Amino acid sequence: MRSTLLFSWLVALPIAASKFLTNVRRHNEASRRTDGLLDLYPLDDAEAQERGAVCLDGSAPGVYFEPADTNADPTAATKWVIAFKGGGWCWNEADCAARARGAEGSARESTLKNTMSLFGNGPLFGFAKSEFASYNHVVLWYCDGGAFAGDRADPVAVPDPWDASKNITLYFRGARVLDFMFDSLKKSPFGLNDATEVLLTGGSAGAFSAYMHADKIAKMLPASVTKFRVAPINGWFAYVPGFFQQAQRNFLQEFFYFYHMQNLTGAGPAACHAALPKAERIKCVFTDYSYTYSKTPMFPMQALDMFVASSNTSSPDFALSNLNCVMKQLDEKVCTTEDVGRLATHLDNLQQVFKGSEKSQRPGEGGFLTSCNGHRLYESPLFYKVGDAGVSMPEALAAWWNSDSKVSAAWHTPCALHTKAPYQCEASC
Repeated sequence: MRSTLLFSWLVALPIAASKFLTNVRRHNEASRRTDGLLDLYPLDDAEAQERGAVCLDGSAPGVYFEPADTNADPTAATKWVIAFKGGGWCWNEADCAARARGAEGSARESTLKNTMSLFGNGPLFGFAKSEFASYNHVVLWYCDGGAFAGDRADPVAVPDPWDASKNITLYFRGARVLDFMFDSLKKSPFGLNDATEVLLTGGSAGAFSAYMHADKIAKMLPASVTKFRVAPINGWFAYVPGFFQQAQRNFLQEFFYFYHMQNLTGAGPAACHAALPKAERIKCVFTDYSYTYSKTPMFPMQALDMFVASSNTSSPDFALSNLNCVMKQLDEKVCTTEDVGRLATHLDNLQQVFKGSEKSQRPGEGGFLTSCNGHRLYESPLFYKVGDAGVSMPEALAAWWNSDSKVSAAWHTPCALHTKAPYQCEASC
C-alpha cells in the first residue's frame, strides 16, 4: 500500500469525486460556456457495453467538451485541441480495485464532476492566451487505469478493497475506450469528422499516452485533417533499467507486471513493433522509444521534474536525493553540489536522447526543454513564465504550431545548472 501511495503522490493528477450535478449536457446540442470550463458528455452506454469499451469498473466512458468560439475566430470551427487526462496508472489488481471506486476508474454520473478545465484544475494554461483558445476543446476522461492502452478480453475478479467478503470485477479495456471516444467525437454534437487541424496534448500520464498513441490517432482522424501534431507536457517516462529503485521496490519491474496484467502488447508506434523482437516490444510504450519511432510531428515540453530526477541507474539513495532536490526547487539548504551535478547529467542525458534521434531533427519537429522544476506546471501560471531567451513555453508552442511542416526543427534547450549556489540557471523560473 505504501508503494502505491508513493507513486500516486508522484504522478497522479487527482480529481476529487463530487456529487453529479443535474445539468450535464446530452448528445443533442453543444454550446460554449462563458466560464472557460468544458461540459461532461457521457458516451452511449449501450454501445460501450456492446464494444466492451468500458472503464475499470465496467461503466461507459465520457469526454469533456466545449465547441469552438466562432465569434472570436470564424476559422476555429474545424480546429481542435484534444487532451489526454493524466493520473498515473494502477500497478496491480489490488491497486486497480481501489482505483475503480473513484473518478479515475469510473465514469458513472454519480462519480464525475459535470465540468472541468482542459487540464483538470486550473484555467486553460498554454491555450487560453493564444489562438488555441477559440478551438474546439476535448478532454478524454481517463478511467481505464492503463494509459488508454490495455486490451484484455476477459474481466478480472478481485477482492473488493472495501469489503473482502465480496469481489469486484475489473475491465482492462483502455484501447477500446480510446477507439470508442474517437468514433463518438466524429458524431453529433461534436463534429470531429469535419476537422482540419488537430493538436493532441496531455500532461503527466496524459503526455505519456500522447507519445504512445500519436501514430494510432493519426490513422483514426478523418481525411479532412491536414495538420495533426502532438505536444506532450512533462510526461517523460523513459526506459531506464534502474529507474527509481527504492529499498526493495523497482518501478521498472512493477511496470512489467502492469504491462502484462493490462495486456499492452499492441501499444506503441507500429514502427517500433516492426523494429524490435517480440520480447523487447514492451519498450515501445516508454517515451524514449515511442517518441523515437513515432512518425507524427511532436513538440515535447519537459521540465527537470521528478521523473527526470529519479531516472538513476546506480543508487536508490542518489535517486531519492535527486528527487528531494527537485521537489525543493534546487534549494541550496537541501541540495548538495553533488546532487545538482547528477541532475545536470540527467538533463544532459535527456537532451542527448533527443539529439540522437533522427526524428528530432526532421523538418516540422521541435521541443522545449527547461531546467525549471515543476511536474504540473501546465496547471500553474509558471507555464507562462518559463522561458528560453525571452520566449515562453506557450509562445514557443504557438510558433511551432504555425510553422510550415517543411521548416527546420525548432528546439529550445536548457541552460547549464550552476555548480555553486544558487544552482538554478534559468531566471524565468
